[in-house]
Amino acid sequence: MRSHLVLTTLFISTVSVTASSGGNVSSSKGDDASSLIGTWRLVLADYLPDKHSRWEHAYGEHPKGYFVYDKTSHVSIQVSNDPPTPPFESGDDYKPTAREAETAFLNYVAYFGTYSVDPVRHVVTHHVEGSLLPSFTGTDQVRPYRLHGDNLELSDWETWRAVLIRVPPS
Repeated sequence: MRSHLVLTTLFISTVSVTASSGGNVSSSKGDDASSLIGTWRLVLADYLPDKHSRWEHAYGEHPKGYFVYDKTSHVSIQVSNDPPTPPFESGDDYKPTAREAETAFLNYVAYFGTYSVDPVRHVVTHHVEGSLLPSFTGTDQVRPYRLHGDNLELSDWETWRAVLIRVPPS
């Protein structure tokens, strides 16, 4: 479980953006703040433990989650593990064992706040107002991105990446 917490923190940790990442980032025409508005379904959340390893899944092979960017510049991020956390043995969501509570905490990440976009540098910054991880509250989480139509990749292209697909309006 400890290793999963490290992976969670690595996956959602603040990324410093340098001039060198700008050369690696490409985007589609019309890439601006309004291009991110909508609901995005997470399809991949990977991390690279070190330069000699292969990419590994931070939340399982088929992670569940949504990133929602709205037109009022609010963001909501929720990600859960695959397979999902099993129901608590007690049958009561408010009465887990210590082990069940730890498992639930380590297999889910969520935060909300506002966001701003720098389309020139291809960076979206999540200004976190509240988070499951207390150390995130009140921080700015910088996310370099690539946007290709209805595909969004958030990544530092070296240690972590998240791939999302736009959810079409119903």
